[in-house]
Amino acid sequence: MGWPTKGTGKNYNSHTGFGSFVGAYNQKVIMSRILCRRCRICEVAKQKFMPVRKHKCIQNWKTEQSSKSMEAAAILWMAINSITLMGFIMRWIVSDDDNVMRAHMRHKKSDHKKDKGKLPIWVPEPTFMADPGHRIKSVCKHFYKLASATVGVSRVNKLIAKRLKKNWGY
Repeated sequence: MGWPTKGTGKNYNSHTGFGSFVGAYNQKVIMSRILCRRCRICEVAKQKFMPVRKHKCIQNWKTEQSSKSMEAAAILWMAINSITLMGFIMRWIVSDDDNVMRAHMRHKKSDHKKDKGKLPIWVPEPTFMADPGHRIKSVCKHFYKLASATVGVSRVNKLIAKRLKKNWGY
């Protein structure tokens, strides 16, 4: 899933988000989903207290729902429709370590409210694989935190942090 605004890891306020399935063998986009929280035509009409003119509204995500939940919803939609519309089964997903998405991409096993599984029983559960870029980013932020610490706390400087990041990536 991607957003057109820069993500900080703490702020999820993008108005649009897009997700894609890329084939494992042909390396091409097989399916994609775009979610949008706002429609400019509808917003302008509401601001001017006018009726909304007839148009193809692009808003397909509720404004009160977070942009972070767009990711899980887009992946769930694509997983269900990959079988019904395209005729293929998604076996694994390469993504960041997003627990919300992993929780939604499971079958509901109990009626407990903490069980967030939303995957229909006829869709097989995928296996999750780690995205190396996200893993490197999540570990290396601690290297750079050490580099900005005082010499009494850490002897790591920015050059050493950069080398550690490079070696961690390998």
